[in-house]
Amino acid sequence: MDTKSVVITGTSSGLGLSIANKLLDLGFEIIGIDISPSTITHKKYYHLQMDLVMVEIDKIVNCIKDSNWYGFIHCAGVSKGSTIDEISISDWNRTMEINVNSAMHISRIAHQHMADNGRIILVGSPVSITGSRKPSYSASKAALHGLTMSISRSFGKRGICVNTVLPGPMITGMTNDWPIEKRTSIASSTRLNRLAKPDDVAYVLCRMLDEEWSYMSASIVDLSCGSTFGH
Repeated sequence: MDTKSVVITGTSSGLGLSIANKLLDLGFEIIGIDISPSTITHKKYYHLQMDLVMVEIDKIVNCIKDSNWYGFIHCAGVSKGSTIDEISISDWNRTMEINVNSAMHISRIAHQHMADNGRIILVGSPVSITGSRKPSYSASKAALHGLTMSISRSFGKRGICVNTVLPGPMITGMTNDWPIEKRTSIASSTRLNRLAKPDDVAYVLCRMLDEEWSYMSASIVDLSCGSTFGH
């Protein structure tokens, strides 16, 4: 059988990079999408450099049309803006374009081109439930779960599992400028009193691509280590 391909957004850093490397080790072919250049050098890795504000659908289709497209993992995300009284419309719109609209566009492509019995995983956030200082970010992550619940109905007819994952606080490109006091405070809200490493979360997402993980769809996988309930 042809090597299975997985499309992953946000592969130049953080969680997306960790997932891509783990899946390459497992023998998958990876099509990575990121606004930044790739740091991965592997014969089964293909990089599409693009700004997800404007998803270049033709480029993605050309890259996957002859492959055995099995999975889509949406990791790319931004946290733009401020509180509701200060946020600009441009920051709100950019957050929605990258965090939600791009996931919708690629899911539309998957509806036509993904193989039966595939996997779609949208990376949300506990702040979709608890809220956050930036309503643009928490609203966009809540919208991802709404997208999961909706498209799982259509994809389920073909055996494709669609789920949302809620990672706990991680040190990634989005959060690596946090001061030590903030890191310590947020780590203390988890049951293990530490921040997650991208590899912690990536391990679970990679297991969700197993063929045997075949009877879970329209679900939330909570990887927040209790921090959702500790705020």
